[in-house]
Amino acid sequence: MFGGTKKPTTTTGVAPKTAFAPSIVSGNLKVTGDMQSNGDIQIDGQVDGDIRTGKLTVGSDATVNGSIRADEVMVSGTVNGSIEAGLVKLYATARVTGDISHESLAIEAGAFIQGLCKRVDLTPKTKEGEDAKREVAEVKLLPGEDGAGDDKTIAPPTLVKG
Repeated sequence: MFGGTKKPTTTTGVAPKTAFAPSIVSGNLKVTGDMQSNGDIQIDGQVDGDIRTGKLTVGSDATVNGSIRADEVMVSGTVNGSIEAGLVKLYATARVTGDISHESLAIEAGAFIQGLCKRVDLTPKTKEGEDAKREVAEVKLLPGEDGAGDDKTIAPPTLVKG
């Protein structure tokens, strides 16, 4: 009853994910070299090198001189280099000199960008996904299905009040 050992159990059979604190480059620190992490990185100092991570936050007094590749990037400071991320947020104090490749981009008034912003699909490509896209694009109605007998157009839906 008391003092007995109990083994933790999981209902899914998968070990619980361990949450780590973000890796922080503080304001008085300068890092020269590339950085790579599967977790979060917060830059408040200076980094001279490329960064690869899950989530990157560039503080308002921070400077990154190098390319950034991440799932999410939030910039309040200065980035001199390209950014490739699924989600990019540029806050009012951000200064980015370099190209931005993104799936989603948010820019606050006052942010500075000098470079090309390009929307790209960064999700992994699979043969099945491409086949599904092609199948959807090639769908045609049978003659008479849209009411007009034309197999090239789709009539808008008709509302029935009752």
